[in-house]
Parts: sequence; structure tokens; C-alpha cells
Amino acid sequence: MQHQAPDGQEPIRRRGGGFRAAAPVRRAPAKRGLGVRRLPRDPDRLSDEASLGPNAAAVTGAIDAYNAGDIDGLLTMAHPDIEWEVAPEHPAAATHRGFEAVREYHQDWRNTVRDLTIDLRSVAESDDDVVTVCRLHGKGGESGADVEVEIAFLTTFRDGKAVRVEEFLDPAEALRAMESDS
Repeated sequence: MQHQAPDGQEPIRRRGGGFRAAAPVRRAPAKRGLGVRRLPRDPDRLSDEASLGPNAAAVTGAIDAYNAGDIDGLLTMAHPDIEWEVAPEHPAAATHRGFEAVREYHQDWRNTVRDLTIDLRSVAESDDDVVTVCRLHGKGGESGADVEVEIAFLTTFRDGKAVRVEEFLDPAEALRAMESDS
């Protein structure tokens, strides 16, 4: 089933049936060959950071930059033609292409959700793919209501640069997508 993105960009595709935002998260064990690391709540205290591969280290560095308010720092891991696919459950789901579109997307989030931070929970690596499971925290811009969302990012690398990031509200789905790419 195809849906037109609200901003007129490429149609987005649905994954699975219906909206999964309210569905409970199902945790599946990683398959053999996937490097999964559970991380402490505070990314500054990563005891096994040295054991991360270069792609996973680039993603964790990008998250650190984002948490410091440095969106351009987030983009240092990315290829200039990066594609960022917003979770299909999001009302403004679309695929953003290139530095400028991705920068604008993240700036919109920062303008909408005050004090937005990403709490890295776990990292899984396989070949050129990295899945990071995170919890987003912040305050609604107008309401001031607490915002907390579990999200996973599947980041695909080519020649040391991120060429695609896909958002998933179901971390198990992100891991399945990584396994199917391997």
C-alpha cells in the first residue's frame, strides 16, 4: 500500500498492518553473527566503547553530537546524499534526502520538542548495518508535557559513511530488517 508523503516527497511504504505505536515492544534475541551490546543509561560511561566497530562508533558519536545540540555534528557520519526515512507511524512520515533536508528535519524536531535528548540503550552491528535502540526524552514545545518515545534507527553504511537511516518504533522490527539485509 502506498501513501503520499505530506510534503510531496516520494510515497512512503507501510510496514506491517496498522499502526504499531501503541503495540507492546517484543524483544527478540539476536541471531548468531549479530554483535549486540547492551549499554548503560549514560552514554558517557560506555565501558565497552572500544569494542564497537567503526560504523557503530560513528553512530554513537553522532548521537553525542545531537545531544549537545550539534546537528551538523550528527551529519559528520553521513554521506552528502543520505536518505533519512521517518517511521511510517509518524504523521509527517517521509524520506528526507541530502544534508539540508535531514538538517531541517532534525531542527524541526528540536523546535517542536524542547530539551530533546537521545538515551542510547543498545547497539547491534552486522556488516554495513548498525541498529541503535534509543529512548527520546523532551518536553512538548507548547504544552510542556513530557515526551518519551522508544525508537530504533537502522543505519546503513557504504565506504565509512551513512547512506541511509530508517526509523522504527518497534526495535525488534529494526533488527529483523537488519537481518534481512545481511
